[in-house]
Amino acid sequence: MRSMHRVLVLAIMILALSPSFALDTGNSLVNDIFASPRVDSWPGQPTQPTPPTYPGNPNYPGNPTYPGHPSNPNYPGNGGSYDSPDRLFESGRNAYYQGNYYGSIQTLKRFLDRYPYEYRAPEATFIVAEAYLKSTDHANALHYYRLVSSKYSYYNQAERATYFIGYCLAKLSDYRGALNEFRNFIARYPFSEFVDDAWFVSGMTHERLNDSASAIAAYKKIVYEFTDSNYYAEAKQRLEALQNGSTPGYPDYQPPQPQPQPIPPSYPGQLTDYELYNRAHSQYIAGNFENAVTYFDELLKRFPGSTYADDASFWKAKIRYEQRNYLVAIRLFEDFLRYYPNSEYVVESTYTLAFCQKDYGRINAANAQYLRQAANNFAWFQQRYPTNGYASEALFQAGECYEILGDEPTSDNYYQKAVTLYPNTPAAVKAKEKLNKTW
Repeated sequence: MRSMHRVLVLAIMILALSPSFALDTGNSLVNDIFASPRVDSWPGQPTQPTPPTYPGNPNYPGNPTYPGHPSNPNYPGNGGSYDSPDRLFESGRNAYYQGNYYGSIQTLKRFLDRYPYEYRAPEATFIVAEAYLKSTDHANALHYYRLVSSKYSYYNQAERATYFIGYCLAKLSDYRGALNEFRNFIARYPFSEFVDDAWFVSGMTHERLNDSASAIAAYKKIVYEFTDSNYYAEAKQRLEALQNGSTPGYPDYQPPQPQPQPIPPSYPGQLTDYELYNRAHSQYIAGNFENAVTYFDELLKRFPGSTYADDASFWKAKIRYEQRNYLVAIRLFEDFLRYYPNSEYVVESTYTLAFCQKDYGRINAANAQYLRQAANNFAWFQQRYPTNGYASEALFQAGECYEILGDEPTSDNYYQKAVTLYPNTPAAVKAKEKLNKTW
């Protein structure tokens, strides 16, 4: 009996340890030991890709786990004498909208001196220029408008700043310099809302130089091409007067007024989309790319309809490109162009997407399809934006893609097109060297 009892106990133990026979002992630790692992829960097991439903999809590949944010974070300077970038910028901007132009200028200049690489530096520079303009200090306004136009050409007010370079020069009686700047503005922004302003002020500037023929040509532009312009009636009147040989005089032209920028509200206990956007850019400028992406993701998840959503999506893609994570960057740029076709970043996204595809395609022969996609996107960019500053370079890059692919006739065709359409550009110089086999 005793030996049979031992055999029975031994048999029960063998069955209990078998993967196909798990006893519910009431002890979760023991039960976990006996439970066989599910095959589909292996770490790293690949899943079938699904079409993106971003933004807002928690299962979107690559989305991190979003951190919680304290409702009252201890920022440096909260309650102390330290002038944080937030405090300086908000104080300077508020002073401008309250009409305190001197206070705005002094505060924002201190902001720019202390934080020259802060992501709001373009806006601060632009507000300083506008404050100087409001104060009729056209020399200083000219200086800051030039900074916006050249240093921050990507900023959404660079167009207006470029226009006011010519305007300030006219106010400073540098009429020929003003005319050169207006010509530059019209060539650079042919579809700008300020083009009719540029033609109108050009006409008055030509009058100051006693160049009636050029003034007539400028006013004709408005009368024949900008019939909806606010200056149509006056341009027509001045045109008729000049054609009849009289001098209509030179009125004190008032420039278009900027629309006040709304100040986003802040809600205690919860970060707004504006605050998330600011945190993301602060992290990006500091070089903390992963933290920046986390904040951008949080913004897109919680506020998919935000006015900052397209910005967040664009900068997220650009960060991955800067990290040379080309495949992810390509996917993110393609998603951006799909979801935000009317964004101001569409032009830059199209151009950068092509570079992502080129950089990834040239890694090895297996990636050749991306070189063809890059060439196609570069060519499309030039056709879609023929007056853009990167149009000539896009043609050169398309040629280089085909050169890497070994298609010399097609590459030479693009090089020749760059030389023909944009003869005085750096891209044309490089294209000539390629055609002459000196590069």
